[in-house]
Amino acid sequence: MSSSAVGNEVLVRDGAGRRFRLSLREVLASGRAQVIATGPGPQADDDRETASVLLAQLSDEEPAAVRERAAHP
Repeated sequence: MSSSAVGNEVLVRDGAGRRFRLSLREVLASGRAQVIATGPGPQADDDRETASVLLAQLSDEEPAAVRERAAHP
């Protein structure tokens, strides 16, 4: 993936092995694209939320409290 003047682009390879660039928006909107992970990571059917999901649900005051606790364990 790389950024360009027109947005984010990804390097893709087709079934014949040819490589070309597509906009990330086009890839995500396509029903044919599939992400192939290079290692283990969060899965859609995990029984817990990722940290980014939990942090996004915090109220306006809570992030400051989390930062304070992290700075002074």
